[in-house]
Amino acid sequence: GARINSSTLLQSTLQDQLNTSLRMELSRRLNDRGRTLTLSGNFGLDCETGDGTYQSNTYNRSSSLSSVIDQRIESKSRTGSYRARLGYVEPLGKGYFTQLTYQINGSSARSQRDAFDADAMGSYTSRNATYSNEFESSFLSHQVGLALKKKGKVYDLTAGINVTSSQLKSHSIVGGSATPDISRTTLNYSPTLRFSYKPERGTELRIDYSGRSFQPTNEQLSPVQDVTNPLVSYIGNPDLAPGFQHNLFGRFSKYWAKSQTSLSLFGRGQVVQHDIIQRSLYDVTSGKRTVDYTNVDGNASFGLGGFLTQTLPGKKFSLRLGSMNNLIRSKTFINGEANTSLALRLNENITLSYRHSWVDL
Repeated sequence: GARINSSTLLQSTLQDQLNTSLRMELSRRLNDRGRTLTLSGNFGLDCETGDGTYQSNTYNRSSSLSSVIDQRIESKSRTGSYRARLGYVEPLGKGYFTQLTYQINGSSARSQRDAFDADAMGSYTSRNATYSNEFESSFLSHQVGLALKKKGKVYDLTAGINVTSSQLKSHSIVGGSATPDISRTTLNYSPTLRFSYKPERGTELRIDYSGRSFQPTNEQLSPVQDVTNPLVSYIGNPDLAPGFQHNLFGRFSKYWAKSQTSLSLFGRGQVVQHDIIQRSLYDVTSGKRTVDYTNVDGNASFGLGGFLTQTLPGKKFSLRLGSMNNLIRSKTFINGEANTSLALRLNENITLSYRHSWVDL
């Protein structure tokens, strides 16, 4: 019930941004049996420059001290990314196919932030190394995948595995001194499974499973504090482990042409191993919050839902029933102590539509 501190903040920034992207897809069928070669690629470039002022005044009531920051901030960043994927499908006979894929992903980022303090005349001429920083990071991954597919009269079944090798490097300069460089190489395996069953036209059952590994970002790894906000401090964790995500999705759909009725039921599940989350500590004396990152196990979410659409007599009105329900289990930290939350979200809706040649309602 007691006020710990009070603060004011005024920030003004003028930014120029450039975002470009290019996507390409090529496919070539090499024979009538299903031998196919595919090639796809993405390229992106993001550039940003900023110039503005940052002024804050924080007063701590317990120490009766004020922290004043009056600076001009110049910032610039540049991020480039690319991805190329090559796929080859070879028919083996009797409805069997094998697929070999290779994918390369790469990105590089560089950012620079220069802070200048105001002098007695109000001009921003003196560079403040404490509030200035430079970051460089690069990421490169190679993925090789092998899958076997069986195609029957009413079903398709594909099972495979991906092997991914990735390397992350980062370098930073904060407060005028370089922090320890980060260089990390990981090897991950991710299985895939897809099943599709179509016993008749308008009826389909589909089940997909995929595993995906993800790496901690440069900001989560680099042990560098962001001193811009005196009441919030972010600290990286260089000991973070890669995470792995299990994804399962199933859907059943059916359409009755005579009555113009469609039904779609679906379910999904996601379980994450070594998930990366924020962890915060609150200092009741100063009112400052320190945020870092850690790995946790047990984060998961499950969903069930569906849609039923029925065209009413006359075919101008249709009724649609929808359901989307999710159960989410999350592990967090409240002031350093582990906490588990369970959230149930129910979303049910009904829609009546009227369609005519000149109006949709």
